[in-house]
Amino acid sequence: MQENHLEQYYSLENEDHRLFELKGDRQPIAIHQIETDFETKKVPLQKGDSIYLFSDGFVDQKGGPNHKKFLSKNFKKLLLGIQSYSMEAQRKQLDDSLEAWQEGYEQIDDILVVGIRV
Repeated sequence: MQENHLEQYYSLENEDHRLFELKGDRQPIAIHQIETDFETKKVPLQKGDSIYLFSDGFVDQKGGPNHKKFLSKNFKKLLLGIQSYSMEAQRKQLDDSLEAWQEGYEQIDDILVVGIRV
């Protein structure tokens, strides 16, 4: 996939980084009545690029002043904002941000975030 093809996945940017979002196929992984092949997407990566795989648990977590969901747009902004950090520092920042957002509210779903730096 050429760089210009990646533009179709463009989502957000800040002064230093751009975020591209490739959404997974909306189908179950397990045996299902209607099974179809998963779509294969190839993305060119360069040294220093980061890849994140995550469940919906972080964005669906309720908290904040009005007990609302964290939301995808806030999660994307958070990821962009921590790109200059080491991966370990990013993990800490994600943990701290989630804890601050929850403000004592219980976790409502599983939360998985996997980050890889090329």
